[in-house]
Amino acid sequence: MPGAVAVLDVGKTNVKLVAFSRDGTILEQLRHPQHVATENGLRVLDVDGIFGWLEAALADLRRRRDLSGIMISTHGCAYALLADDLTLAAPIVDYEQEIPAAANAEFARVTPAFTETYTPELPGGLNFARTIFFQEWADPTLSARVRHILTYPQYWTWRLSGALASEISFLGCHSHMWNPLDQDCPPPSAQTPHRQPSAAQRQSNIQSHLASRYPDPAYSHALPAQTPVHHRCRFSVRRGTLLRVIDHKHLHCLECAAFQFES
Repeated sequence: MPGAVAVLDVGKTNVKLVAFSRDGTILEQLRHPQHVATENGLRVLDVDGIFGWLEAALADLRRRRDLSGIMISTHGCAYALLADDLTLAAPIVDYEQEIPAAANAEFARVTPAFTETYTPELPGGLNFARTIFFQEWADPTLSARVRHILTYPQYWTWRLSGALASEISFLGCHSHMWNPLDQDCPPPSAQTPHRQPSAAQRQSNIQSHLASRYPDPAYSHALPAQTPVHHRCRFSVRRGTLLRVIDHKHLHCLECAAFQFES
């Protein structure tokens, strides 16, 4: 059927690739069980396993469907730390990873005020700045290796297209990483990691990546070169709560650049 839209839904229990018709009818869906591995004592997400399945599933789906685009949706509270060479600087940590009390105590001393980020204090890795802080606390060399922070839906967009970008409704969702009123990162004294993104770099990324994203064969051969890749995040109850607190005029910009840090 011409014009079908694929949706990659990376959930906590399953990963699904769903084909929709133009009127929203589900045409078919393929599933892959989510696998959480253990690496150096941490619960980590098997993103390479997901990507291998995704490429095979897209090839399978394209034998039956003419895809007009793919949309990315993921569960919350996950992120990718990329190095200069765009490899993972550290594994992607599962948000159910327990954070040690000592790391929590240190993080509490630098946590932004609620009035800055409108982020409630949540357990485990549900505030993902806490998990980044914990990773740097456990590995003091990590901070120097990180060049980009990608929120999870945008990580999958990047895996398909090579485009580095972020999206503020995910970034601002109980993360401690976004000040929605200033539309900027929290001050360096509170920010995690404790480095200020370069405004010039961020503006350059906005200009480069707000246009449509398309698959890059250097990253993936799963889709034809002119298939649009759209990244959006799942709207959860917590995001709905956030929107009731913040006036809608502060959310007119749906995208910002990937966090990019100066050395």
